[in-house]
Amino acid sequence: IVMGLNANLAIMMSGIATICFLLIVKGKVPSYLGTSASFVGGVVAIRAQGGVEVGREVIWPEPVLLGRDERKLARLAAQHGVERWSTDLDAALDNPDDTIFFDAGTTQMRAGLLSRAIDAGKHVFVEKPHAIDREQLDAVMAAAERSERLLMVGFNRRFDPNFAEVRARV
Repeated sequence: IVMGLNANLAIMMSGIATICFLLIVKGKVPSYLGTSASFVGGVVAIRAQGGVEVGREVIWPEPVLLGRDERKLARLAAQHGVERWSTDLDAALDNPDDTIFFDAGTTQMRAGLLSRAIDAGKHVFVEKPHAIDREQLDAVMAAAERSERLLMVGFNRRFDPNFAEVRARV
C-alpha cells in the first residue's frame, strides 16, 4: 500500500471481517471528489491493487456513493467501477452489510454525519477535522464511546504530494 491514506484504511479494514464503504457526498458532487486522495487515492487505489491482503484473506472495499445529484453520482460511479450509489442516506446507513462509514462531507456537516453513522452501528473513518468546535467533537466522541465502534481520523495530508513539495522547499 503506497499512500498513507491507504495504510490507514488497511489498518481499519484488517480488524473487520466484512467490508463495505459508505462514501458520503453531500450537496453537489464536488468536482474534486473524482480525483481526491480520499476516494481515488484511497478506495479506488485499494480496489485497483486487488484489495488489501490480511493474512490469507484479501479484503475488497465495496463503496456506496451518496449525494443529491443522481446524474453526477451515476457518472462518478461509472468512471471508477462503483456499482452502488444512492441519494438516500438513511437507507444506506440502515444496510447492516455496510460496516464502515467513510466521510467525505463538508467540515460543517461532518459531526452530524459522523454521529448518525455511529448511531447506525458503523465504524467511521474520517479526515480531520472531524468537528468544528469542542461541543461537536464531544458529541461525536460520546457517540463513539456509547457504540464501541471504531472512530479513525486520517491524517492523509502529510502524504499529499503538494504538501511534501512545500515541506521539501522549506
